Parts: sequence; C-alpha cells; structure tokens
Amino acid sequence: MQIHSRSLCASWPPVKMFAEGSPISVSASMSPVRSALPCGDCTRTTYNLGVRWFLGDRDFAPFVGTAFSTTSASLAINHMDPMTGATSFLQGNGRAHSVSASGGLQLAVSYVRLSVEYIFEYVFYTGANLNDMQKTPSEDLRLVWEDSLHQDRHGVRFQVGFAF
Repeated sequence: MQIHSRSLCASWPPVKMFAEGSPISVSASMSPVRSALPCGDCTRTTYNLGVRWFLGDRDFAPFVGTAFSTTSASLAINHMDPMTGATSFLQGNGRAHSVSASGGLQLAVSYVRLSVEYIFEYVFYTGANLNDMQKTPSEDLRLVWEDSLHQDRHGVRFQVGFAF
C-alpha cells in the first residue's frame, strides 16, 4: 500500500500541550477482501480533522488523540456471489465517515517532530453506488467497501514534521 499525506498542524503557545491537525491523505490499495476475488482497487482520499493532547511538555512526550474522518473512493471490484458462484465486475464510488482514537509518543528535536502512534478507527457510515447514470446504490459494492475499511481499522502511523 502506498500512502501520501499532507497535513497542517497548529498549536497555540500558551496551551502548547494541545495541537490541532487536518491531514489529507491518498492511499492506493489492492483490496483482498473476503467477498471479492483477489483483484480489486479501492483508491481512497481521506479528509481528517483531529486533535492531540500532549501529556507532558518535554521534547519526548506521550500524547492521546481523536479525529473525525470522511473518506471517498473509486471502487473497481471483481465480485463473486457466494450463493450462485457467478462473478461480476462492480465499478462505482464509496463513501465512509469514521471517528478514531490514538495514543503515541513524539520526539521534538529543534524544529523537527517525529512521532509514532497506534490508531483505532470506528467506521459509523458506509455507502456505495454504481457508476451508472442514476448512481444506483449497490448493497454488494457497499459490503465489499465496508469489508475493505474493516481490515484497515487499526494500525501504526509514523510521522515526520517541521514546526515553525
């Protein structure tokens, strides 16, 4: 999986233990989900608004965070119906909204910030539609999309940043 992320993070000096960030990330991933054949494409764009609370004001400090994210994706999936064994090509768009919680450590060296954090994400809305003229909702495509998101619900993130 490839992930490219851009973010803006702001903190207020009197409350330097608090930071707000708005990363935008694009990831391209093949979707090896249970309900799809091994060939699938779920290229995602995620917009995120999150906050971190630093539990100390040292150069090496633990933090906790939370965020709200909205994700959209172009979906192209070979789908096999488990009841009939027939395969079909589903192409459309997916949407999802989620909240996440995280905890980690940040190291500040001069103007450089290095952090590692564990993230758990809870997806509370998913939707998918076909690429036809009516943008028909597709339950099969939505289930494959939801399964793909479920597989990526937790993980470790490494970040390198610059503070000025």
